[in-house]
Amino acid sequence: MNVSESIQNLIEFIEKFKKSKRFSLPRDSTLDPQIIYYFSEVIRNWNKLNYIIKKTLRSLNLNDEFNEFEQALLFYITYRIRLENVALDSLLNELKYYRIIDRNFEHFKSFSMKAKTFSWEIALKGKSNIERLSITESIPSFFIEKLQEVMDSSYIKENLRFMNSFKEKDYFSTYLAKDVDFILSTSSFKNFKPVTSQTDQIFQKDSNVSHLYHIPINLKNKFVDSELVHSGDIIILDKASASIVDLLFPEPEDLILDMCAAPGVKTSLISHYTKNKSKIIAIDFSSERTNTLKEFTGRITNNKIQILNSDSISVPLRSSLKFDKILLDAPCTGSGALLSNPALKWRQTEKFLHQNMILQEKLLKSAIELLKPSGILVYSTCSLYSEEGEYQVKNFLDKLEAMKLPDWLGRSYQLEGSYIHGTARLFPAQHHTEGFFIAKFKKKY
Repeated sequence: MNVSESIQNLIEFIEKFKKSKRFSLPRDSTLDPQIIYYFSEVIRNWNKLNYIIKKTLRSLNLNDEFNEFEQALLFYITYRIRLENVALDSLLNELKYYRIIDRNFEHFKSFSMKAKTFSWEIALKGKSNIERLSITESIPSFFIEKLQEVMDSSYIKENLRFMNSFKEKDYFSTYLAKDVDFILSTSSFKNFKPVTSQTDQIFQKDSNVSHLYHIPINLKNKFVDSELVHSGDIIILDKASASIVDLLFPEPEDLILDMCAAPGVKTSLISHYTKNKSKIIAIDFSSERTNTLKEFTGRITNNKIQILNSDSISVPLRSSLKFDKILLDAPCTGSGALLSNPALKWRQTEKFLHQNMILQEKLLKSAIELLKPSGILVYSTCSLYSEEGEYQVKNFLDKLEAMKLPDWLGRSYQLEGSYIHGTARLFPAQHHTEGFFIAKFKKKY
């Protein structure tokens, strides 16, 4: 794919997102990395870019001069000149050379020059604190209003800035199914060889989660393309996801249910933790995601994993079957996962939250019914909203006994002045993970 085609495709994707706010990039392994990067960054900064564009067009009286494709192109241009500070002439000449802006070149030039000198101080004058934060941190006002119920403004801003700082994260996290020296001495990593200084430099062991290592971000492409990832010996994931399996503490003799299992990362981790000896039933409602689950777990050798494409609210298993341990990483708004999935920002509404709350309550009820007496339940959501965490488990405390959680986890929110034992949170600004609610309970009877 040449440069002109890449830019053209990128702008078409931005145009599709602009129309619906629900568009996401196709799962195509041949997709240009530049398209993936710029699409994600434009979506991540949508509010900010949109505000600059609207103000600039209005000041130049150009509101009706651009068609839909050109309006989408303005987002790319504004991102490049405002957030990357590229030279105007260089950018415009490049777009003209590749025939991206054959039409309206002078209007694009006028827009770009004006956008370059855009003043936030002037533009935000008279705006409320919520409006300012929504625009400058590119987040819906709804998100800020919900977090103001449980956080002060400075901590909201800290978490938002971490979730918007994709370019600043200097490492990625991996679960290693095999010894570090084995990883270094095989596959494409032979050039690293198991020398202590190199091992320490490449694999930084996490101080809280077993088998989790942090690796310099500049090596990510090398790891992603290695056969060790394709074989399942290395699993790339966020520390928050690894921590909930660690808390579940699966053991070889356990019968384990993973209720919302796709894409299969946590199911695979459970199997690795038990040296592929535990019996696991992994369920997902979506047939497409179930296929992904089968593909992902197929990388490991464990004939004790059963995969079901089913509704976990009403599991198609005999009623006498009860589980030793259940992991319920429930569907949610994703309000804590905006770093890895910025498009989720623009789905943050009261309606979307309410839909997920109803589903979570039903799934929790089902999970408790499927547990043996004294069975262990780990419930989690990648959400910063109390409605998807503390308020959900509060409804079932008569059936559950709180279990001790490690001290490194952050405190959950208070409800009516007190904390719920057995619950904790991970905050992006504090833990450098996705925002997560985590609860661990034992069934009372």
